[in-house]
Amino acid sequence: MITTSSEQKVIKHNNKCLIIKKNNIALNDAKIAFFTKIIKKRKVLDLGVVQHKKEKYQEKNWLHRAICFFSKEAIGLDIDEDGIAFLEKEGYNVVCADAQDFQLHQEFDVIVAGDIIEHLDNFRGFLSSIKKHMKREGFLAISTPNPFWWKIILKVILRGHATPHEEHTCWFCSDTIRQLLERHGFIIENIEFGSVYTESTVWQKMIKILNPLLPLPKVLKHNTLMILARNQ
Repeated sequence: MITTSSEQKVIKHNNKCLIIKKNNIALNDAKIAFFTKIIKKRKVLDLGVVQHKKEKYQEKNWLHRAICFFSKEAIGLDIDEDGIAFLEKEGYNVVCADAQDFQLHQEFDVIVAGDIIEHLDNFRGFLSSIKKHMKREGFLAISTPNPFWWKIILKVILRGHATPHEEHTCWFCSDTIRQLLERHGFIIENIEFGSVYTESTVWQKMIKILNPLLPLPKVLKHNTLMILARNQ
């Protein structure tokens, strides 16, 4: 059961009542803004819902909170057993499964893969599982780190390597993600770049101030690549 007003949403799941307030969502976050345009009043599957650690749910830029608020219905999926158990206790509709091989026996209008594809090694299994769960005219929305962001290029120049996250297996640019998705029967609808700031260090705060002032093309200026693809 779902009850919605303009400022909050009440979701009842498994005899628990979850209240999501709009003012607890970072609406100015580029990634959240991109996904919420797509998911409004649609049935959504959110892959990688935990986002590394269960405490992430307390932050305003936790993506799944925004998905739950703006969608018609939302289910989260993650391989992190502890994270899923924690979110389930909080009242979220979530399941523990591998995004590279899952079966939920239902279809979705939109499947969201926020910053998860760069953690995987089985893209065929990932996209095949997604295909099985998409409605005929469904959409896949992806975000992933932009390898051409100026900060990464600067790191390579100064240090000789990019120092990606320890769990990342690969980088995608707009051309390689297009090639991968088209090979698996998706049609690219839109590609965007945006900046997402998740850390509160002095350096991150400086970058947040500096970034909008830099006279650079979007592919160099922003740290996140976002893709919307349609099922073919």
